[in-house]
Amino acid sequence: METMSELVEEHVLCVPRFAFDAAGAFEGASLDIDRYVRLLQTVNLVYVPRAAAETDPTYKQLIPYIIVRTTDNRVLRYQRGTGGGETRLHGRYSIGIGGHIASTDQVDLGQLDYRTALRRELQEEIGHVVVLHECAVAVINDESTAVGQVHLGMVHIVTVENPDAVVAELGAVTNPEFVSIPALMTNLELYENWSQICLTHLSAMLAAA
Repeated sequence: METMSELVEEHVLCVPRFAFDAAGAFEGASLDIDRYVRLLQTVNLVYVPRAAAETDPTYKQLIPYIIVRTTDNRVLRYQRGTGGGETRLHGRYSIGIGGHIASTDQVDLGQLDYRTALRRELQEEIGHVVVLHECAVAVINDESTAVGQVHLGMVHIVTVENPDAVVAELGAVTNPEFVSIPALMTNLELYENWSQICLTHLSAMLAAA
């Protein structure tokens, strides 16, 4: 769990809201991934102290949101534990592995080269899985909650070879399991908002991958 000093000192990668608005702001999901890749290839990306970014809606923190699936098309679902940094999501079900891109990830500004952060999130939260394929498929934006107002999600579909290697990060990811798509669609109200948005568009996202 992050301490307050760590939260204050960490700088996270953000898109200024005016740049997102200029590219075409939306609510929910957009599968026009190329439009927003172009947005991230501009000089508009900035590192902002996380403590400030968490409450400043003039910035959107950029979050790789990774949906992990198996070769037989089961999808990883888990419950957010109390060890995660975002207390507003504790206890909710999720199909997305994701986290902030910190300045320590050494992401070059003006490029969509954040694979370092993406790989770090996978290894930290679910272990050393073998990735067969990875593809960015969508962008998600949710202005209905305080969390969503300050975050922008880049949705990636990652296909893994060895689902048995998935392990839970202590306190942050609990009850991980690979679930069939029909089973995922039950009790949507139990999921965090971003996962609800992704589940609504899951067929199109999987097809795009």
